[in-house]
Amino acid sequence: MIMGKINRYLALCLFLVISLVGYTQEEQDDIFYKNSDVKRQYIEYGESIFVCDTLDNAIICIYNSKDKYWGKEQQFTDDTKWTEATLLGKGNLVKSTSGQARHMMNIVDNAFTEEMVVQLNKTMLIISVQINSSDGTVEGVGFMFNKGDEYEAIPIGVYKQIEDEIKNNFVFELTPLAQKLNFNQLSWLQCPKGRAEALPEEEIEEDDNETTNTNIGTININKEVPTTNRGTVTTIGGVRRGTTTNP
Repeated sequence: MIMGKINRYLALCLFLVISLVGYTQEEQDDIFYKNSDVKRQYIEYGESIFVCDTLDNAIICIYNSKDKYWGKEQQFTDDTKWTEATLLGKGNLVKSTSGQARHMMNIVDNAFTEEMVVQLNKTMLIISVQINSSDGTVEGVGFMFNKGDEYEAIPIGVYKQIEDEIKNNFVFELTPLAQKLNFNQLSWLQCPKGRAEALPEEEIEEDDNETTNTNIGTININKEVPTTNRGTVTTIGGVRRGTTTNP
């Protein structure tokens, strides 16, 4: 049953604009939270409070407590109905570009050190961006991974950095159909490659004649959801860092 939920989610990430939503005090009702056993912790980081939910002792979700859409079901605000074409991403909801996809993935890459990437050992991270249907601004950024993955040990500041940079750098164009939803979402799978460490000046001068090749991986904008086969990842100390309180 647990693996079924995980496999179903990965499929939806690749083919649907799905509804993982922000934390409020309201009950969460998307396909993951509904009928799941949820264990919740709060992690203080500066002036922010992050939520760490464990679903059915199998999946971990990390998101900002101010994210009002995480875990909520995507719905039309009028009498529009979901169609097969819309569910399969053919409705052109969020007009994200390949350049925007590359930028978001670079933000994720650059939040991780090379040491973290080694420790993550090629495990995948799901990143989900919730978008305001009125103006295309980013309302929240959340993360999902399997319990036991090294992402549990990543410092919460890494997730905060990704959230801040995506929220501060993107406004998405929405179709009229997208504007009828309570919120929109882009989700993708990624193995962070880590940020390139700067070389000392002496080394840079000595290597002037060498060519540096950068492989940012394959990015597909598939049915409004950017997906990737990029890089590899690993973790060091983190979700458990910071002040953790139980409700």
